[in-house]
Amino acid sequence: GRLYQFVQGTRCTLLLGTNEKTGTHGNIQYHNTALCLSPDLSRSRYYKMHLVPFGEYTPYKKIFFFIEKMTHAIGDVTPGTQYSLHQFENTKFGSPICYEIIFPNLVRKFVKKGASFLVTITNDGWYGKSAAPYQHFSISVLRAVENRRYLLRAATTGISGIIDPFGRILSKSELMTQTHLTGNITPSQKLTFYTKFGDLLPRASLTLTAMFLILTLAKRKDERKKFRFKSKSH
Repeated sequence: GRLYQFVQGTRCTLLLGTNEKTGTHGNIQYHNTALCLSPDLSRSRYYKMHLVPFGEYTPYKKIFFFIEKMTHAIGDVTPGTQYSLHQFENTKFGSPICYEIIFPNLVRKFVKKGASFLVTITNDGWYGKSAAPYQHFSISVLRAVENRRYLLRAATTGISGIIDPFGRILSKSELMTQTHLTGNITPSQKLTFYTKFGDLLPRASLTLTAMFLILTLAKRKDERKKFRFKSKSH
C-alpha cells in the first residue's frame, strides 16, 4: 500500500504502531503492535507484552465474568510472548511500546537479546497537557542509562526525543507540536552489569537485610532467655 510506496521511495525504514489481528475464525486475537517496514519490502513486528489493565484488557474476566459487562468499552488485546527485535541495516533494535518503558526489567531483555539501540513508540494524548507526558519522557532517560543504549522516542502528541547512553537529551520536541527530529546515533553491543543481571544487587541486599534481621531477633530472644534464667537462679 501507500506505506510501502513511501518506504521504497524514501529508502527509509519505518516503524509505526498499529493494531494487528491474528488467528482464524473463532480464535481471533488482537495485538498492540510495533510494525517495522524495510525498503527491501521485509517486515517485522513486536507484540506488546505488558498490557494496561482496564485499558487494553480486563483482568480476571474469566473468574469475575460480570466485570466485562461493566467495562464493555475496554479493549480485548492479547499480550505478546517474545522480545522480538527489528533489523535495521546491519544491526537490530528493540521497540518497547508505550508504558512498557517504565519497566526496567522488560526493557533490559530487549538489549540482552541483541538490541544495539532502542526505539519506543507511544501515544500520550490521553494525558493531555498535564505533567504525565514529561514524567513519561523522563523515565525513558533511565532506560537509556541503565543499558547504555541510544534511545529514540516517538510520541504521537509529544514528547519525542533522542537520548544518548549517558542520559543526555540530544534533541526533544514540544508537547502538542507537529515537528520532526533528526540526529545521529551509534549502535552498541556492550552489556552493562544491569543488562546482564537485572535487579541482582537489590535482591541480594534485601536477602542480606532479611538475614541480619532474623539473626538479630534470634540473638535478642536468646539473650532474654539467659536473663530470665539468671533471674530465677538469684
